[in-house]
Amino acid sequence: MIEWRCPECGTANDASAPRCLVCDGAAPEAAVVAMTSLPGTHRRRAPEPSDRWRLAGIAAVVLAVLLAAGYLILDTGPESAAGTTAPGSESGSEAGAASLAAPEATVREDAPGVPDAGVPDEGLTWVEPSPVTEAGTAYQPPPTRAGLVSIAPEAAADHRAAEIAALFDTYFTGINAHDPTVATRVFAPGGVVDPGDATQVAAFNADTATTQDSDVWLLAVDGDVATVSFTSSQAPGYGPPERPAETCTDWRLDFLLTADPLIMGTAPGAVSAPCA
Repeated sequence: MIEWRCPECGTANDASAPRCLVCDGAAPEAAVVAMTSLPGTHRRRAPEPSDRWRLAGIAAVVLAVLLAAGYLILDTGPESAAGTTAPGSESGSEAGAASLAAPEATVREDAPGVPDAGVPDEGLTWVEPSPVTEAGTAYQPPPTRAGLVSIAPEAAADHRAAEIAALFDTYFTGINAHDPTVATRVFAPGGVVDPGDATQVAAFNADTATTQDSDVWLLAVDGDVATVSFTSSQAPGYGPPERPAETCTDWRLDFLLTADPLIMGTAPGAVSAPCA
C-alpha cells in the first residue's frame, strides 16, 4: 500500500488522501503525482474550513425554520390545524361564493324601491305598498265614503261608521229615486215611519215626492245618535214648515238609531237654512 508522510507533523497518510488527516497539511507534490497515477483514483479537494462553516450556517437556518413552524402550529391550536376559520373571517368557500354572487340591483330614482333590471319603463305602474300592522295584516284606512254619503274624520273614528253610512246611503238613494219602499226600509218598526204601515209609507212618499238630496255627510257618531248634514232641492211648497216656498235647503239633523242599526227618528233641534 502506498503511503506518504506529512512534512509538517510526520503522520503517515494513505496514498489517496490529498491532505494530512492530523494537521490538514497538503501532501507533497510527489505524493500527489503518485496518487493520480494509481488506477481508479482521482484527486479530491479536501473541504476548506470556510466550507465547513457555511454548512454549519445552513443547518442552523433550517433548524430555526423548523422550530418556527412548530411554534405556529402549536399556537393556532387544533381548530386552525383542522382547517377551520377564525371567528369574524370568511372561509375560502364563502369568500369564493361571495365573489361569484350577482351584483346588487340598483334602485331607480323615479320609482323608489323598484329595482332597475334594465327594462323599459313603458307599461309599468308603481304601486305604493300597503302599510302592515303589528299583527301582520294589511292596514285598512278609515272609510271615507259609502255611496252618496261622505264620512267625516270624526265619524270615521267610530268602528260602526261604514255600516251607519251605508244605512243613510240606502235612505237618501230611495228618496232620490222616489221609491218609498227602499227609503223606508231603514226605519225601525214603531219609529217615526213604520215600514210595515202602508199609510205611513205613503205619507212619507208624498212629503219627498219632489226632493233630491245631495252633499250628504255623516259628521259624527255618538252612541245611538248619528249627526248628518245634506242639501235638499224641492219644488215650492215642499220646503221646511217655516219656509214652505224654499226650493233649496241646507240641513243638519241628529238621527236616533237602534243597535241594528236602523233609524228610529230625529232628535229635537233640527237645523235648517236656505242654501247660500
